[in-house]
Amino acid sequence: MRKIIKKKSRRIALAIIGLAVALWVLVLIVAWSVPLGDFAAVTPVPALVAGQSPLTPIFQTEKHTCGLLALSSIYRSYGISPDERRLRARLGVDRPSILFDTSSTGCIQPDIYRVLGQDGFTYVNIPVNDASTTVKLQSHLSAGNPALALIRRRETGNLHWLVLSGLTGGQVTLYDSLQHDPYAESWPALQRECLIEILFVSPSQLDAKNYSVAHHHYQGMKAMYASYTKMKALPARAPLPNETATAPTSHTRTIDPPGVAATR
Repeated sequence: MRKIIKKKSRRIALAIIGLAVALWVLVLIVAWSVPLGDFAAVTPVPALVAGQSPLTPIFQTEKHTCGLLALSSIYRSYGISPDERRLRARLGVDRPSILFDTSSTGCIQPDIYRVLGQDGFTYVNIPVNDASTTVKLQSHLSAGNPALALIRRRETGNLHWLVLSGLTGGQVTLYDSLQHDPYAESWPALQRECLIEILFVSPSQLDAKNYSVAHHHYQGMKAMYASYTKMKALPARAPLPNETATAPTSHTRTIDPPGVAATR
């Protein structure tokens, strides 16, 4: 009887150890997944002023760079060099969010939020379908500040970052890395069928609180969860006749559940 109890106790102990190891592996995978970019401290850009340069789209030639290029367009409009600010490395664009999955590259919210905060920008994530969303967006854009948007593309169902720049007569102006020139689209249709996240971007106020890296990462993680929830709530996408587009796709997969993999 004593031997049986001893064997069972040993098995229970081994099971507990195995569970603990599995939990640590899961923690390491999640920690690897978000965020991905270079955390190194940077010097904030002084005296940010909207509209220092025209907002222009940067055409995309790599599958996983729509977030980088959208943010680069915004930086250039403030007279900031994306290369000098090392956006690509700091956003972790080329690092996979899932271990050993080379297709899981791109930009995720924790890195985007941290980089904006480090570089002297204020970002505000607003609900995409509130009654006041349109009024708030129009006011923000009218002040000369851009908005970063995450959408589900009609053509492929893939996720895509782009920039919103103007809203007039129900038409929103889009700066899209998959197009050489800006174009207008129905705002109600975009909002209803495609929109997942809107991020207002503007210069920080002089008395703005200097948040920690952990704060920006936390806000980005919340945004990832909200994006996942919003994406599931979008209406079913109707297949289009031109599913095979010649332009490079911005994303190669959809949002995975938060903590497993990130929006790319």
